Amino acid sequence: MRERVTELIEQGLRDGELRPELDPVREAVTLFAMIDGLGGELLLGVRDPADALATIRYHLDRLVCRVNDDTIMIAACRYRCEK
Repeated sequence: MRERVTELIEQGLRDGELRPELDPVREAVTLFAMIDGLGGELLLGVRDPADALATIRYHLDRLVCRVNDDTIMIAACRYRCEK
């Protein structure tokens, strides 16, 4: 799965959706480490699901190039930012 995420990050770089200075392998490792850590905190009851999701979105938002005022692209996924 990590290889697929790396490929999606590489695709996002080629498409100009992600910041060009990103290292796809390191970003994939970082994302999986973050998800693993947050998952453990969820299981222990240290963090609630909404906060874990907000933390992941915060990280992903830092990877993308802004497309317009309310839309950002993350690799092959697109979502509308809540304002």
